[in-house]
Amino acid sequence: MIPDRLSIIMRLKKRDNGVWYIYWSENGRRRKKSLGTKNKAEAQVIFTKAKREYLLRKLSLLERTVRLDDFVQEYLDYIEKYLSEASYRIAQNAFRLLKQITGNVDIKAINKKHLDKLVNMRLKQGQSRATCNIDIRTIKAAFSKAVEWGYLKYNQLSGYKQLSIQEKPLKFLTDKQINAVRKQIKDTQWRWLFEFYLNTGARRNEVLNLNWQDIKDGFILFRKTKTKKIRYVPISSELKEIIQEMNNDPEVIKIGKIFKSFDPKYVSKKFSTWFKQAGLEGYTLHCLRHTFASKLIMAGVDLRTVQELLGHSDISTTLIYSHLTKEHLINAIKKLKRPTG
Repeated sequence: MIPDRLSIIMRLKKRDNGVWYIYWSENGRRRKKSLGTKNKAEAQVIFTKAKREYLLRKLSLLERTVRLDDFVQEYLDYIEKYLSEASYRIAQNAFRLLKQITGNVDIKAINKKHLDKLVNMRLKQGQSRATCNIDIRTIKAAFSKAVEWGYLKYNQLSGYKQLSIQEKPLKFLTDKQINAVRKQIKDTQWRWLFEFYLNTGARRNEVLNLNWQDIKDGFILFRKTKTKKIRYVPISSELKEIIQEMNNDPEVIKIGKIFKSFDPKYVSKKFSTWFKQAGLEGYTLHCLRHTFASKLIMAGVDLRTVQELLGHSDISTTLIYSHLTKEHLINAIKKLKRPTG
């Protein structure tokens, strides 16, 4: 027997042009479809078949059980293939925590209340609201993929709001602060690494994954990026001097990775230490990315170009730097013309 919630009101009706149509409602929306015939008997046969197929499809969705463990494994396989390692780790952790709340249930049973419990648990653990929002976005995106794969009829987590966060000023370094940090870095290889981050604006692992063959014809080619898209960044005059210095060093093996045996977490820790020693409390490695972008903006480079250089998939991410310049506001006002006549 088909459950009550699968019941559907479908009507067969002839339009003024003589063509028969099917009318029905789905998810609160009225829909219609032409049957392409003016013959009532033929229209009735098509109508009966369409109604049966529609109900069977709905029933199939309800009867199909996809456990959280099975879905998560398939989703992680998808991320591993198409997204970054960082995205994989974030999703893996988010669903590990979600399972603590829900257990290995059918994914159709997971609802917004479960996200409420997850957020409360994370906040009690001392995690920031920003971290909670990452979990929320990650899980919602996964459930949208479940809809795409046919495991869910709709995303029941859609519309769940992220936590509001007090906006904080971007941390970027002035030339004086950059020189102060340079003085803290005594090791030559670490100094080279610092200049690569400062002059490319690349993410931590993007630089650590660079190979010597990625430096060519005045550009650095970033192959392993967060967005899985390759990105070219021109070599600045400062970075050109650093690369020349590296090329002249007989101890540097110019095969394979440029920065060998650098552990990502240790790199972040080292830079945080140097920032602190230079009087920049709370600064992190990512602040060099902000510094690169900020210098471009304040030099008058347009936001679209900055977006391309940073590898942002969405211009809205790049817009966080727009407050550093008033040029776009001035240009907007200049476009206003005095009315004539």
